[in-house]
Amino acid sequence: MEYPVDAETWFDAATKAINTGRAISNVAGKQANIFMSEMESATKIHKTITWMILVFVLLNFYFFTQWSKNNILLPIQKLTNMTQKIATGDFSHRVAIKSENEIAKLGCSFNKMTDDLQSSTHQIIEAKDRHRFF
Repeated sequence: MEYPVDAETWFDAATKAINTGRAISNVAGKQANIFMSEMESATKIHKTITWMILVFVLLNFYFFTQWSKNNILLPIQKLTNMTQKIATGDFSHRVAIKSENEIAKLGCSFNKMTDDLQSSTHQIIEAKDRHRFF
């Protein structure tokens, strides 16, 4: 049986094909390594940005919580305590107004209501005292 190509020619062609395949594989491997390096770098950048955003959000949450506590919760708690004292008949307390927001307006209304209650209570007591003498 006769072959169209002799063994040495076939071996040279196969060796050339293998070497070409290895060269292509090396180039592809280098490109893949460059791509992987770029991906790792991008991943590090994204992780850093994600941590920075998380820290920023947590700090904002903390400061908002503190602001809410100081500007909303504590004034309302003070008003609640004053209301309980006034409910017992102690009209000597007034709310200190430190701002011009809605809580401060509530405090002003509370002080006016306390003044009116104190005045009405004194009038009722005086009327009772006058009625006793007659």
